[in-house]
Amino acid sequence: MSSPLLRCPRCGQVDAVQKVSAISAGNQAYALYTKSGRVLPSNEGMPFASSRSPYQTPLSERLAFPEHRHGCSLALLITFAAILTPASAVLTWINYSTASGDPSSANQTTLLLTFVLTLMCIGAALICLLMRTRQKRLDKPRHERALAIWNTLYYCHRDDCVFVADNPLQIANSRTMHTLIGY
Repeated sequence: MSSPLLRCPRCGQVDAVQKVSAISAGNQAYALYTKSGRVLPSNEGMPFASSRSPYQTPLSERLAFPEHRHGCSLALLITFAAILTPASAVLTWINYSTASGDPSSANQTTLLLTFVLTLMCIGAALICLLMRTRQKRLDKPRHERALAIWNTLYYCHRDDCVFVADNPLQIANSRTMHTLIGY
């Protein structure tokens, strides 16, 4: 007779299997799961790991859902929108004050160049904002698919492996979990 509890595909045991999302959410208790849901632990002593355990914290971080950050586009957006555009606008204002007091061709050329620089910085900031918005919009379906897969993963503490309950052939080391979710 087969057991309704989820078994690790590597060791075949059920006592160290825990849902990945439960580990990541901070549920440090070892709990047994079936395909129909969680099995409440009996009165026998179940090993618990405290939230301050040095062994559980890295595991929780390692098994957490990998969030993609679009750092380059954000860094460019901050650079152009928050730093270069205001700086070039201030330079344009200073050159405008100078050109209005002394309308020589050199001052007017400097004013024109700083004004063009300000417009280019505004344009670059808008392009970076549009790129970041587009990246997030295109990444959303992929993110949702990966999150749905991640919510079905289980972890075996004994073998340090992550697996999909419905398909025992889909198994990976906890450090290479991202290969299972494709994100």
